Amino acid sequence: MASPKQTWRVPIPVFPLHLLTEPFGLRPDRPAHDHWMAQNLTQDIWGVGPVNARKLGALGCESAADVRDLDPRAVRKAMTVVGERLLRQLRGEACLDLEEVAATRKGCAVNRSFSDRVEDHATMEQAVAANATRLGEKLRREGFGTDHVTVFFRTSEHDRTRLQRSVSTVVTLPESSNDTLVLVKAALHGVRKTWRDGFCYSKAGVVTTDLLPLHASQRAIPGLGQLDRERGPR
Repeated sequence: MASPKQTWRVPIPVFPLHLLTEPFGLRPDRPAHDHWMAQNLTQDIWGVGPVNARKLGALGCESAADVRDLDPRAVRKAMTVVGERLLRQLRGEACLDLEEVAATRKGCAVNRSFSDRVEDHATMEQAVAANATRLGEKLRREGFGTDHVTVFFRTSEHDRTRLQRSVSTVVTLPESSNDTLVLVKAALHGVRKTWRDGFCYSKAGVVTTDLLPLHASQRAIPGLGQLDRERGPR
């Protein structure tokens, strides 16, 4: 007979094979099955690691039977939809119709610290354009778009003998996009709005929040992704 840890690997509905009164899991011996689940600790359930075992313990669960009898809403709150699916499997329910909702990305950022300080406008534009290009690549890969970008750059607080400055600006787009051309144009506009000579900048980046699902636009500027590494500061 399989060990308890292995028994939970049987197909849905989750019934230990040695307690079935008919083949193929059609009619489980319910009293024996209930007793079997009461004898198995939460950490013996396949898919329940130490962290989730502690969460279930906080809900008063010591055995698989305790988990089975919980309110699905409480389990979902503690362990997301994965926990609710586990509970329903313990009840012998097929869970293919339960939607697994992945965490939605709320923002995206691409930034870079410079090994050499940036003091001229053109070099900063190159660095920010490369950041915006990589931002577009990330958004298209995950199917998101944005209707604004925040551009920032700053000096280093460790350069105590130099003038200090930290600045950012939000550039609004006409519509949500993940198009490289649109993002680069907006980022460069942000640099022009906020640039001031006389400072040695140590870091720059492009940030966006409140992302929206969007069909990816594949248009990109050939070679622009290498601009920062080839021509930017090192």
